[in-house]
Amino acid sequence: MAEIEPVPDVSISKILGFLEVLDDRGGREDIYKLAEDLKMEMGEVLNLMRAAELLRLVETPGGDVVLLSEGKAMIEAEVNQKKSLLKNCLLSIPLFAYFVHILEGLEGKRAKKKEMIKIVKRLLVNENPERIFRILVDWGRYAELFGYNPDEQEFYLDTA
Repeated sequence: MAEIEPVPDVSISKILGFLEVLDDRGGREDIYKLAEDLKMEMGEVLNLMRAAELLRLVETPGGDVVLLSEGKAMIEAEVNQKKSLLKNCLLSIPLFAYFVHILEGLEGKRAKKKEMIKIVKRLLVNENPERIFRILVDWGRYAELFGYNPDEQEFYLDTA
């Protein structure tokens, strides 16, 4: 199994906006120029870039960020196609693939939040487990990979 690493705490909509800006600039830009032009903190730009890179939508040779064909396809896709593309991207990230595997092995493909938090704590001991869980839910819901019922505190595999 590939090493499980945390994912940056950025929203999917911000990642998609970042890809749009990159596309508007010809698909390649210097990271520092991008941060300056967007009036964003360098840390925020680096988190967006890292998230897009984890999703295999950009690559980062040297001090540049380059939009890949997968990133271009993502921003050009209609909503349902975008969700499907994103779902495939998430499945390539070890953290998401691990939780899919866990849920697939459970009855009803669902588990209580507190159980998922325990697993996150074991996997990523130096990370905030609530933050990682929130990212799993937010990104997973957008891609229709995971669902979460806050009333029942249940996390589940979205099989719709």
